[in-house]
Amino acid sequence: MRKVLCFSYLERHLKKLLPVIKRLEYDGKVSVVTVIINGAEKEIAIKHNINYMMLDEFSDDNRNVSYDTKFEDLQWGLLPLINCLRTLKPDLFLAMEVNYILRNAIHYCKVNHISNIIVQHGVPNKLSLHAFAPFEGDVFLSWGDFSKDFLINNHVDPAKIVLTGGCNFDHLADIKPDRNKYAELIGCNPSKKWIVFTTQGLGVGDRPTAQELHDAFLETAKAATESSEYELIYQAHPSQDIDYIYDVINEIEHKNCYVGRWGNTEELIACADGMITFFSTTAIDCVLLGVPLMLVNLEDEHNFLPFADMGAAISATCKEDIQSCIYNLLYPSKKIQLKQKEVSEYFNYKNDHYALDRIIEYIYSLFGR
Repeated sequence: MRKVLCFSYLERHLKKLLPVIKRLEYDGKVSVVTVIINGAEKEIAIKHNINYMMLDEFSDDNRNVSYDTKFEDLQWGLLPLINCLRTLKPDLFLAMEVNYILRNAIHYCKVNHISNIIVQHGVPNKLSLHAFAPFEGDVFLSWGDFSKDFLINNHVDPAKIVLTGGCNFDHLADIKPDRNKYAELIGCNPSKKWIVFTTQGLGVGDRPTAQELHDAFLETAKAATESSEYELIYQAHPSQDIDYIYDVINEIEHKNCYVGRWGNTEELIACADGMITFFSTTAIDCVLLGVPLMLVNLEDEHNFLPFADMGAAISATCKEDIQSCIYNLLYPSKKIQLKQKEVSEYFNYKNDHYALDRIIEYIYSLFGR
């Protein structure tokens, strides 16, 4: 039986690989081994009863940090991952992105004639370019034409790009908005309109910038405080310090504002009357769910997500415009709503919720099944 080695070094990567891993294990057509690196991933693997090994099993050296900690000593993982490939001898290596230790692993696969597939994890942009290109792997499974165009523009061979759609988006069709559930969780009013702000912390290249974060949080809080029509829900990113958001909005006597992390972000977005973000991948979820979207681009960086330029979202490019943009968010034009449907397939191939089937079929095609 052919062996597939699935590798993940981040909790969020494993979550997005889970549908693929579980389907392969369920079908039983190939042998599947999932190798992971940290404690959060181990909890997920145990919860979903998947066959896993820790990368530590392929190293005689102790890590600089425990695998139960949030951040990883990725340099430690360079040699163990090569040892893992050498020991397990997979017929196919499957992972997400090509940065950090994965770039080294993909090169090893190329030299040793091990088939490999990279599954898209996040939105490509100039700051995340290192996770996409240069690309030495066999195949990149792309969410859609937006990602494909980005890769080609950054010198990735078009023949190596296969459009499948994102299997992490397949479940969106099954989401049933439950406002009463989230009203109880958050403590907000289910009869008012809701705007969800999916936040981000300082990222690669300090984007969003500290000033951009501050101004966006403060100005949206001011707008919500002055309105009796809607409530503003700050859904904090896992990397975002919740206390920081409170510190910013506490600069005014705010009301109608809620800060925290509640339930499932996609479910919360589906309950919303509008969503605000910088360039988080939740913007794609928002568009695919048909929820009006507002992007905050106070540093005039329009190329992270082109939804506004394509007419499918509202864009606030200076803090003084935030309040008027929120009004347009609550009362979006028909043109924006139609454009959202149009761009959905540009970002998520076919947008038919069968991406997982296409990914699995492609894997089996490599083995002649």
